Amino acid sequence: MVLHWGELAHTSACIASLALQTAAADLLLIDNGGEPDATAALRAMAPSAAVLRSDTNLGVAGGRNLGLETALAEQRGWVFLFDNDAVAAPDLLERLLAAAERHPNAALFGPKILDIDDPARLVRAGGGSWRRNYLSSLGELSRKFGRHLPAEVALLLDNARGEGQPDDGRFDDAPQSGFLTGGAQLIRVEALKQVGLLDPEFSPYGGEDIEFCARLEQAGWQLRYVPEARCFHPGPGSYRDPYRRAFYNTRNMLLLARKRLGATEFYGRYLPDLLVVTLPMKLAHATFAGSREQLRGITDALAWTVRDAAARGIRISTPRD
Repeated sequence: MVLHWGELAHTSACIASLALQTAAADLLLIDNGGEPDATAALRAMAPSAAVLRSDTNLGVAGGRNLGLETALAEQRGWVFLFDNDAVAAPDLLERLLAAAERHPNAALFGPKILDIDDPARLVRAGGGSWRRNYLSSLGELSRKFGRHLPAEVALLLDNARGEGQPDDGRFDDAPQSGFLTGGAQLIRVEALKQVGLLDPEFSPYGGEDIEFCARLEQAGWQLRYVPEARCFHPGPGSYRDPYRRAFYNTRNMLLLARKRLGATEFYGRYLPDLLVVTLPMKLAHATFAGSREQLRGITDALAWTVRDAAARGIRISTPRD
């Protein structure tokens, strides 16, 4: 399943790579409120594919949920989510499905993701702890300063597993993962029935895939990285709007913490770490970089969170209490 919104050239290259897959699969394209003629263009690109259209942009979670609902209705065994700006190696699906046969207790499988502009460099090779990567100053330290640290120290902090690192064999193991990015996920539909669809509150993008991983983890499912399966995707930082990137990254990680951490962990670890280390570090970085838009995005996200917390409470649910 490919979610399209803008950039028909990217979607065309994505579709072309999926047409070359060595494993048989049906293609579903979602036109997520894009250009008026996008649906016709998508049908022309892939005449045998099913195409669904939303007249409004539902965000990543809402748009993908249209496809996930279709997979549930058609009683599919598997659904593969793939970003429209990604390109698949010809054996990508075959290798993911082979791994799924080997790991019946796993619900989610993700490939090695390489930089489409520099294929010798990794974008992601699975994921460690989503708590440490997204809801801890350790993840922020790794992203900001990892390249300046000794390799051994940087790898200890590397919960994103290989982000920006050379593809030199260090990430060719296949451990159980703590999270897998939503840009390329093979999902067992049996697990989808159990935990539900992606959470549209993370609209328009950012965090919906991590929150989904957290629900699978809580339900007892494994997540598996499959290094022999490969795809290519723009590297980190390819999104060029600094305000939107800062706003949604900050807002949605705060939302993730409110939704998925228990009260003890939220108040005892996450909130002190956020206020004392992570936020000052993010604000200082934006200030020294001279990025007013990034700084405004962070502060606007904090203001949104305060207003939302006043309306709904600091935390929405207590899944781990």
